[in-house]
Amino acid sequence: MKRTYLIAIVTPMAALAIAACDSDSKNAGGGGGGGATCSAVIPMQVTGELSPMYSWTDGAVSSLTVARTENLEFIAANPTACVPPNEPDPMCELAYSRSSLPNPENPETLPNNVDSPLMHGASPSLGGGFPTEVALVNENPLENGVEYQASVIRTLEDGNVECGCVRFNAGTSADDDNNCL
Repeated sequence: MKRTYLIAIVTPMAALAIAACDSDSKNAGGGGGGGATCSAVIPMQVTGELSPMYSWTDGAVSSLTVARTENLEFIAANPTACVPPNEPDPMCELAYSRSSLPNPENPETLPNNVDSPLMHGASPSLGGGFPTEVALVNENPLENGVEYQASVIRTLEDGNVECGCVRFNAGTSADDDNNCL
């Protein structure tokens, strides 16, 4: 099975979602990659199943990413390991990602097309016309007892972003929204 890696497939905004959450704030962080910062927190919840339901408040977002916490820690400690032309390290892999595709009329700002709640591994339906979202799944179901982080971002018309994240242990109802990367 072909595996999908962080930098190779994730849009810049989805990469921001992973980088934007930090351990000093509840559900979201103040900093992010690409010169952007999170202007507001998006509260999130995750159910405890191995194929959990992800939910957040205040409408759709531009992306949802789910990754093993150990992978995020590796990426934070080795920022160039996942960047081409390097051969991607398996630690660059995401468990699940669902992102809005750029609008051809305004390709610089991703629309907020990813609705809450969203089941892990769900893919957008192909109803004809221009697709608005893409989903990539490497782990379905998640591995029991492994800690993951789910992160979302919402793009705003003024160019700012809102961010949210939550850590959880797959297969349990335990989550920890105070220690996101």
